[in-house]
Amino acid sequence: MKLQQKTTLFFLIPGVILILISGIFQYYLVNNKIHNRIDKQLLKEKNLINKQLKDLEDSKDLHLYKTLKSEIEIKEDFTPKFLNDKFYISEVYDKEIDEQIQVKILEFKTIIDNQTYIVKVKKPLEESQTFISGLVWSNILLFSLLVIIYLVFNRIISKKIWTPFYVTLEALKEFNISRPEPLKLVPSNIEEFNRLNTEVDFLIKKVSRDYNNYKSFIENVSHELQTPLAVAKAKLDNLVQSENIKEEEHQILSKLTFNLNKLTRLNQSLVFLLKIENNLFSNKDNIILNQLISQSLENFEDIIEIKEIKLEVQNTASCSFFCNDILAEVLIDNLIKNAIKHNIHGGFLEIEILSNKLIIKNSGKPLNCKPEFMFERFRKNSDSPDSTGLGLSIVYQICTSNNFLIKYSNTGTNHTIEIKF
Repeated sequence: MKLQQKTTLFFLIPGVILILISGIFQYYLVNNKIHNRIDKQLLKEKNLINKQLKDLEDSKDLHLYKTLKSEIEIKEDFTPKFLNDKFYISEVYDKEIDEQIQVKILEFKTIIDNQTYIVKVKKPLEESQTFISGLVWSNILLFSLLVIIYLVFNRIISKKIWTPFYVTLEALKEFNISRPEPLKLVPSNIEEFNRLNTEVDFLIKKVSRDYNNYKSFIENVSHELQTPLAVAKAKLDNLVQSENIKEEEHQILSKLTFNLNKLTRLNQSLVFLLKIENNLFSNKDNIILNQLISQSLENFEDIIEIKEIKLEVQNTASCSFFCNDILAEVLIDNLIKNAIKHNIHGGFLEIEILSNKLIIKNSGKPLNCKPEFMFERFRKNSDSPDSTGLGLSIVYQICTSNNFLIKYSNTGTNHTIEIKF
């Protein structure tokens, strides 16, 4: 969740709760005020009715009064106890609208001609309830509108305020340590963002400096190693071909030659990885995968026959992708070489070419680690002495630099690599 959305949510939740609480509080407050007002009106009517009833002379006058004041209920009370005024809410039938309505009733006792009567005065509550509901809902809608307006303005203002941060973020996303282009940071009138830009700029310069030092060191070491390695290899070749050495010495020299060749390959692989990381293979061409697979298989044809590997190639579709031709060749050669080299005698190698995908399946020894770890440098699953542990690292680096998706899966002795172009 984005920071802006989170802060908006933190404001929105308390805002909604406050609107609901204020609506409930306002409802009870206004409702209480209106009921108090109705009670006062009923008490006034009570005083007026008492005055009118005192002026009555006999029961005929009372009957006439009841006829004229049909909304007032007057009936005799035969209970000796004289109670105080009583307010309560009840429902009565309204003939005009033909339905039950809520009314507030004041019930009190009065004496007429030495006879106690119970008098009930009513006030309808429908208009009051409608008024209260309208008032509360209008205020809730008003508060909700204010909250929405605030959120909209807050979003607009926040977007403007956070612009320098997002500019810095985009600059970091586009930054490539292998390119010497400086980071484009926008100054801001907000102190925290300026501090962030200062620290980011300092960190980038330090990382770039360390990277360049590392790059120069690897390049220099690789370059300086090439000459002595070549000289040592030539001298060893001469010694091996010499007729004056004993069998024991010949075996020692063969081991030295083997390790020297391995060291040479290791040096070349590291230099090649460094070149990929620094985008030195920038030229790209349209590569036909089907042709590249056929050429690579021809190069390893003898080894396939020696190991008696059952080969099956499924050209399901024609597949092409954009890549540097050298990198594409190294990618396919390393994949097929790895599938053959680490295969078992009499095993299988299946290659399936789809319109945008390459799938290579082969038999081999079970993995001693998770499949994704096999792309790490110097990671080896076999005890092969001539393996440098950089083959799949180079494959992974080529895929990463060209935005290819690569996946390694393993089930027992079956190994599968998928590359989606």
